[in-house]
Amino acid sequence: MEELKSVISVLFNPIKFHTNEEKQQAEQYSNNIIQSHKTDYSFFFNLMEMCPDIYIQFWALSALEVIIKQHYPSYPIELRKQLHDLYFLMLEKKPMIIFGNQLIEQKYSFLFILLLKADYPQYWPEAFDKLLTLLNIEICLQDINAKFKYIGNSFITIIEFILRVFLDFEREIIDQYEAKTDADCLKAKEIKEEMRKKVINDIAVFLGQLVQNFGSFKESNRLGILGKGLEVMMQLIDWANLDLFVGNLPALVHFLGVNTLQTPSAKCLYSIIDKGMDAKKKLDMFDSLGLLHILSQWNPSLPNSNEEFGQMVTLF
Repeated sequence: MEELKSVISVLFNPIKFHTNEEKQQAEQYSNNIIQSHKTDYSFFFNLMEMCPDIYIQFWALSALEVIIKQHYPSYPIELRKQLHDLYFLMLEKKPMIIFGNQLIEQKYSFLFILLLKADYPQYWPEAFDKLLTLLNIEICLQDINAKFKYIGNSFITIIEFILRVFLDFEREIIDQYEAKTDADCLKAKEIKEEMRKKVINDIAVFLGQLVQNFGSFKESNRLGILGKGLEVMMQLIDWANLDLFVGNLPALVHFLGVNTLQTPSAKCLYSIIDKGMDAKKKLDMFDSLGLLHILSQWNPSLPNSNEEFGQMVTLF
């Protein structure tokens, strides 16, 4: 173990200087360890649990990334399920190992995306259900204010992690403006079709609960989290059933007057406007909510005007 720790320090610790030869030897040693444990996922998760060192934890996740990319596609369903289970076991039993450092959290989120690409829906149909179950959304989101009080930062951290996963999901799998192969585009289509059938309603409920608890986020100075939720909603509106989100329209219009939420709420509203819908019905709907009046009052010459929000306004 000490030798592995020394190797990881050579690879990732920027404070100490190492020669190119030392780095090459360390990389070879690292590759040999990964190769010898390519079906023993527990080795890497246990390493993260036993060693709080950030470089060791990052190496363990990087090793799992290499395994998923290079070896995992040929694995049978039994080996795949082992990794699925271990992935969520860490989140359920040892969440602060993941949430204790932003870099580790980001890496862990990316592993979920890699597993989605490889296994959803054929080998991992419950992937999104497991993700949402981290909060048990039907119960835990009924009163976010109470959760702030009795659970505190751990509850909020899990919300942030789920939102990070969905934002990574959009960028890495769905976003058509990112360079993707034909195979990637087909996979994205397959994933969206399955989500529409199985899980998109639950995701919409999760996001709707965040919107409905605006007051709790505001009181606890956590409106940035709600802003991320709106970013996720905006992305889903583009390809999910619009009926799932129209119930949030009054709140979205109200958020145009909240500085932190101006731009993400405007993006959501634009996505709804851009969605296929009878033009007169759409205009009447927004007129009844006072959207047109609110937008007409926006003054781009004001010193606190949001440039990005202004660009959104010109698109309406």
